[in-house]
Amino acid sequence: MDLTLLVIIVIGLALLFDFTNGFHDTANAMATPIATGALRPKTAVLIAAILNFVGAFLSTEVAQTISGGLIKEGEGGVQITPELILAVLIGAIVWNLVTWLFGLPSSSSHALFGGLIGAAIVGFEQLGVPVRGLEPRIARVFHPDPRAHAAYRAAAERQRQLLRMLVVP
Repeated sequence: MDLTLLVIIVIGLALLFDFTNGFHDTANAMATPIATGALRPKTAVLIAAILNFVGAFLSTEVAQTISGGLIKEGEGGVQITPELILAVLIGAIVWNLVTWLFGLPSSSSHALFGGLIGAAIVGFEQLGVPVRGLEPRIARVFHPDPRAHAAYRAAAERQRQLLRMLVVP
């Protein structure tokens, strides 16, 4: 595929992700004010749209957190290519749509985390995911019980095996 076309597709998917992020996170943020009657639905959506737009220009903290050591980049790690970004965006968009469809509260930022980690694992066989850097971020969701960590590691290994079966012809 032509690189220019691929970049145009990636930009289009980035805009689609931003759209799904908007309606996904707006629903999560505005459900309480609307349900309690504090705001009318149109007012709540307008406020959310304005704040999402302004927030994009105020800070890059989320982007720095996502990109800061989550995957090993460069020599001996993952090369950030348009194909990788495409895979990340597709994974994040699908996750946003599935959680929205079933009414599950979920963070779009975490969808990007999962998309980035998944693309790195599938595309580069876990060489690009530094387990020591990733482990503390994932471990926060588990109780500090060694059995929970063992179960997580076993599930991660099984997932990696399944992904290899799907990707390798």
